[in-house]
Amino acid sequence: MGNVTANLVGMVSLDAESIDLHPLLKKRGITDLDSGLERTDEYFKRFLTQCKDAMSSQQAISSLSMGLLAMLTRARSFHDGARAMILDDNPFAADALIRSYAENAAALLWIESRPHDAAKFSFAYRDGRPVPVGRMVDAAVKRAPGFKLLYSRLSESAHPNAVTFSSTWKTKGKDREVQWASAPSYKVEENRLWACLWLMELTDVHIATWPHLYRNAVNGSGETKPQT
Repeated sequence: MGNVTANLVGMVSLDAESIDLHPLLKKRGITDLDSGLERTDEYFKRFLTQCKDAMSSQQAISSLSMGLLAMLTRARSFHDGARAMILDDNPFAADALIRSYAENAAALLWIESRPHDAAKFSFAYRDGRPVPVGRMVDAAVKRAPGFKLLYSRLSESAHPNAVTFSSTWKTKGKDREVQWASAPSYKVEENRLWACLWLMELTDVHIATWPHLYRNAVNGSGETKPQT
């Protein structure tokens, strides 16, 4: 899992106004929106291929493997939804979906590092005490330091606060006339490319965790009695 930490460190560079982002984007092969969307698609297809490989050796289904399959469905929903919103120039919707994708990744990291809690993510778990999202995110930060800043940035966008209000206003022309529109759009075009990169980084986490967790689940080695 060393790769997860190395990859997510790139997420600390978020401010398009203060640093040169291009080297990190180019490292992932992202030079414009088309290439960014193409690369995110390639990455997620790679993830799905590895998931299919993991499922091909399935001998029996378990409650935990059913839960992991549900998490795979959620991952695809969040990823594809965010991708569509990036294309549609809707940063608020894209960030909210990427945030949910990040929480899915944090849950997978939690299961991997705390097998005694795996049953809490099983299909049959009805004890009413799920693992709090905040605890999963805090634990993910220990595995991937860049996770904290990314999640904070996405949460700011998802919540109604003054920090994100400026993104609904733009200046235009030499006179810098201030304009507002009800239709959302990215204030800085390069931020769409960063959204693509975030999807790729989070897909890295899914690739590094879901397939082997699923194999363990169907082999009966991944589900134990949850600790409270």
